[in-house]
Amino acid sequence: MAEFDVPSADKFQFIEQAADEQHIYDPNYLSDGRSARFVLFHIFAGKPRSRRRNRGFIVGSVRG
Repeated sequence: MAEFDVPSADKFQFIEQAADEQHIYDPNYLSDGRSARFVLFHIFAGKPRSRRRNRGFIVGSVRG
């Protein structure tokens, strides 16, 4: 989380699964298509970050 400037003890994670009939989405919205097995990340951020810091966080998250 260094890219997003978050204290190391600031960890709040929620992992939820929903039944297939509870998934309501457009498989082609802003993408070339997604399967029913896609993963949705919802990030709650309390303070505003610069575009550069946001981009660094996203790129770092995708790379793992």
